Amino acid sequence: MTFSPNAATVYADGPFSDPYEPQKPEIRALLTQYENAIDAYSSGAGSIAKSTRALLFADLAHDADVTAWVYADPTVAFNGIYRKSGSSGAGSWSLILPLPYSFIIASDVGAGTPNAIQATTSIPVSSAALVWLTLADTNTGSPVTIVRIRRVPH
Repeated sequence: MTFSPNAATVYADGPFSDPYEPQKPEIRALLTQYENAIDAYSSGAGSIAKSTRALLFADLAHDADVTAWVYADPTVAFNGIYRKSGSSGAGSWSLILPLPYSFIIASDVGAGTPNAIQATTSIPVSSAALVWLTLADTNTGSPVTIVRIRRVPH
């Protein structure tokens, strides 16, 4: 799981004569992320992971308030963290959060054109993520458009 800000950023070293003093809002943000991860794990997050939303929706044999991840659905908007409603064997799943990927490294393998780049990643991409990639081609204009980021299973 990726945290942003992370401990290395919040507690970064500074020069010996003027060490970096972390700001309390940054410390609270970091600790809140840790608390949320612990709460999610203790409620069952991480114990249920399905590659598609259809597989998750077909599995109702879980108690209410259990969470599960959908991580590789071809419909990118279906990837995320879901919460179960209803008793075991009944009820439904509801999408409650995006997957916790705040930073994704993609690859430009030369597909597309220099000004309309197609990139790939092994992680599902959501609008909540920052995507980084090194360009394989020299572009000829600005702005450059990433026309497609495609998830490629490992």
